[in-house]
Amino acid sequence: MLWRKLERSKREQSIKRLIAMRAEADRLLEEARAAQIPLSDLLTEPNEAIWPQSEAAETQEPEPGPEPQADAAAIEAYFQQFLVSNEPEAEYEER
Repeated sequence: MLWRKLERSKREQSIKRLIAMRAEADRLLEEARAAQIPLSDLLTEPNEAIWPQSEAAETQEPEPGPEPQADAAAIEAYFQQFLVSNEPEAEYEER
């Protein structure tokens, strides 16, 4: 019963978030219409008429940097410590 209440609460929170997101999208769409910004411009990139530069910068993804070079042998050695051997221990073989 407690599990059902938890699941219901999660669903209700998800629904509330979706409603809030929809309200925000509607608000932004109305602002775009008031500023006479074409919908296609809104879908392709942030527009200064609606979003200030600080918010536009937040929506852009950072430029990728160089990929870190990792030593394959060091990675292999690290993961080897977590592997479980399929060979039985000597004490188990005695039984």
